[in-house]
Order: sequence, then C-alpha cells, then structure tokens
Amino acid sequence: MPDVKLNLVVAMCNNRGIGINGQLPWRLRGDMNFFKKITSETKDPEKKNAVIMGRKTWFSIPEKFRPLANRINVVLSREMKDSPDGAHLSRSLEDALSLLSTPPLSDKVESLFVIGGSAIYEVDLYTSCSRHISLTKEL
Repeated sequence: MPDVKLNLVVAMCNNRGIGINGQLPWRLRGDMNFFKKITSETKDPEKKNAVIMGRKTWFSIPEKFRPLANRINVVLSREMKDSPDGAHLSRSLEDALSLLSTPPLSDKVESLFVIGGSAIYEVDLYTSCSRHISLTKEL
C-alpha cells in the first residue's frame, strides 16, 4: 500500500451513530460548511483534494450534489460495474490509494479524505497509513 496520510472526516450523534436509513441523522448547515471547507480547500490552487467513500455514502449524497464539487471523487464498491458519473471507481481502499498515488492523478491531488461510511472507516483504521481524524459530535 502506498505511504500516504489519510484524513478521516466523520460526524456522530450521542449514541455514536453516523447514519440512519442511508442518510445523516441531522441537517446542520455549520457541519456541512465545515465538511465542504475541510475537504475542498488546498494550499496549491493547481491541485484538488480527493474524497474516498463507499457506494452507500455516494448514493446518500443528493444527486444534484454528486460528484462533490472541486474534489476528486473516488467510490469504493465491489458491486458497481461502471464508474459513477464524475467519479472514479475502485474495488478496495488499497486500489483507491494506488490510483490516487499514480500519475496522472497523483500530480493533481493534494490531500486524501475518507468520508464514510462505516465499513470504509473500519477498513481504513486497519491500514498502516498515517491518519488525521476530524470528528464532529452532534448533540
């Protein structure tokens, strides 16, 4: 697996849940703005950040917001046959990291963000990559 730093972005409620019925259990403008800012902003204006997500997370994003703007979107799925419009498809986190660390994408990517769901977070926590976790606790 490539030597990369992964940034996990997750929000949870009091019972440590991160979703319900395929959606976020809340709609908080401040939380959405924080998510957009942290996953979009780059130091180098020529580069973009990559967001890595599972299939269920991809489909939980309202269609009008897919792909997430100004970010390289990577969807992890063993079930999907074709790449979603505006996104790359990888079969595993390891494949996604390889894709993003190889030209031409490696020349365009500044930071990598894992944005869910729970199965993807679990896989990530067992990789040897270094990581930063941004955790928001919704009360």
